[in-house]
Amino acid sequence: MSVIQEYKDSMSKPNFYISKNNIRRILPVLEVDDSSLSEEEIVIYNILKDEAELSSEELDEKVGFNKSKHLELLITLQIKN
Repeated sequence: MSVIQEYKDSMSKPNFYISKNNIRRILPVLEVDDSSLSEEEIVIYNILKDEAELSSEELDEKVGFNKSKHLELLITLQIKN
């Protein structure tokens, strides 16, 4: 499922910024029932809820996970909506 489809029923929509060298995707943080999240997912959720905008590198520094781990957790959070 695409990012756009994931947010189709949400009032908050993702933003895309396209430049010559990159595509930047900013996803809004939706309210989530914390009881359905793992401890690692809660760490990422709380950081993203408090930060308006973070790059992958900034998220890596804040959570202390490697890039593949935080990407895996972001995908899981997206699936859980």
